[in-house]
Amino acid sequence: MMVEIVDNRIHLDEEPDMRKIFFILISMVLLSPIACSPLPFLATPTPTPSATATPTITASPTLTPTQTETPLPTATFTVPFTPTPEKPAVTGTRNTFCRWGPGTVYRSIGFDFLEEGDIAIAEGRDYDDTWYWVVLEGFSFHCWVSASIVEVNFEPKSLPYVPVNVPTNNQVPSPKGVSAARNGNQVVVSWGAAPAAPELEYLIEATLCFNGFQADLAYSTTNTSMSLPDDTNCSQKSFGRMYVVNKEGYSNPVNIPWP
Repeated sequence: MMVEIVDNRIHLDEEPDMRKIFFILISMVLLSPIACSPLPFLATPTPTPSATATPTITASPTLTPTQTETPLPTATFTVPFTPTPEKPAVTGTRNTFCRWGPGTVYRSIGFDFLEEGDIAIAEGRDYDDTWYWVVLEGFSFHCWVSASIVEVNFEPKSLPYVPVNVPTNNQVPSPKGVSAARNGNQVVVSWGAAPAAPELEYLIEATLCFNGFQADLAYSTTNTSMSLPDDTNCSQKSFGRMYVVNKEGYSNPVNIPWP
C-alpha cells in the first residue's frame, strides 16, 4: 500500500488497512504543530465545582401561647315568684236577679244576671256583708247580689264598703212636699203623690240609729207616708233621702229634713 500525504491529507492507492491507518493518524498528531497544544477533545476537563447549596435557615417564629381568659361565673338572679292574687269572685248557686241596690226593695236590672255556675267579680259589700257589689265579664255596670245565693272565695270584710248609688232618670219626676216628724223612737216621713205612672212606688234610703249603732236601710212603699224606727242615742244624727220609682227608673233623690 502506498500512502501519499498532500496538504496534510492522506491519499491511499490501495484498500486501506485499518490498523495502519490508525498508526499513521497517531503519527500525524504527534508531528503536527498543534502537538504542543493539547487537543480539545483529549484535554481532561477541569471539573467546575458545583455550587453547594447553602441551606437557608429560616427562623421559625416563636409561638407565644395565647392566654385564654377564664370566664367569670355569671351571676344568676332568681326573681322570686309572686303569685297573682286571685280576684274576689262570687259563683251563682242558682239563677238569680242582680239589683240596683243591696236589697229586694231595689228593682232588678231586668233579667237573670247571674245564672247557676256563673262567676262575677266582687268589688264591694254593704254595711252588714249581706249583699255584694259585683260586675260580670262583658258588662260595663255593677249591680248587687245577695250573699245567700252565691258562693265566694274571699272573706267578706276584705271587700270595701260601697254606698248605694242607684242610676237615675231625669224623665222620672222627683218627690214633692217631703216632710218628717219625730214621735219618740219613730220618725214619720210624708210626701205628695207623684203623677200616675206604670209600676209607681216610692223608695226611702236612710241611715238610722239602733241601740247606739247606725245602720243603712232601704224601704219601699206605694203610700205617701212611712214611719221609720230611729233611736236618739247615736253619736251622729240620722238622715235619709227618697225617690220616686216607676217603669222608667229612679228619679233624682230628695233629702229628708230629719227631725
